[in-house]
Amino acid sequence: MERVYRQGFEDAQTDRPTAKLEVVPEEGPFEWAMIPPRPRTAFWSICLFCLGRGDRPDGGGYMVPETTERGTPGWRLVAFNDRDIKVMGENTLKPLLRLGLLALTEDTPRRLIVSDRGMATWKRFIERGGQFPEDLTSV
Repeated sequence: MERVYRQGFEDAQTDRPTAKLEVVPEEGPFEWAMIPPRPRTAFWSICLFCLGRGDRPDGGGYMVPETTERGTPGWRLVAFNDRDIKVMGENTLKPLLRLGLLALTEDTPRRLIVSDRGMATWKRFIERGGQFPEDLTSV
């Protein structure tokens, strides 16, 4: 981010053309480090309970609409055994929906699940040895 800022500042000082931004593909795994910090932390928890990882079996969890402690809209993370994990604010999860890492089901009641892209992103993160909170794995 700092590099991009410096590049933008330099471009503003000169008459040279601006560099082209890298286009993020809309399919396939998303780069873990590119997920904003707060949503990334939430996504880590969601994936851990919904997908599991090598040392834990698949969680089979999902999220259902819920109101946060502050009275704002949110989603409750529910583990495979219907155990409540935590409530996350809707604004924290919006970037994950925009990036295609989470998806709404068309079922009734509505549920939020990890999308195929989210699964691929989590799988790549785990394969690279990703751990929380030191979760910015190398490329």
